[in-house]
Amino acid sequence: MMETVTNDAVGWSRLRTIDIPILRSFVVRHEQSGQTVRLTTESVDGWSRLEVTFLEVVDLQVSWPPFVPAHLDVISVRDVAADQLENISYRVAEGEDFFAFWCSGFFAVVIRED
Repeated sequence: MMETVTNDAVGWSRLRTIDIPILRSFVVRHEQSGQTVRLTTESVDGWSRLEVTFLEVVDLQVSWPPFVPAHLDVISVRDVAADQLENISYRVAEGEDFFAFWCSGFFAVVIRED
């Protein structure tokens, strides 16, 4: 089964990303359109995978965890568009303070093997 979410904080919460805690990749890229963050996580049993890209990332803060592979807590995506910050629509933060940033948009895919 595959689920996708694009620029939808409510839809993000339905993905149950806490069930997919093992970080497999965390890539920051500087592109012409701005900085992007791409991450891939996997479930402990290897049957589920999350792939997400955050667009036009600003104020990226990362505190790499001391253990490998890194296990993530809840990743929250909060809609802050009403705050009318220039080109900022979402606040993203990992519950254990591994990373946090602001971004203009995102798209995510969860793949679950049934």
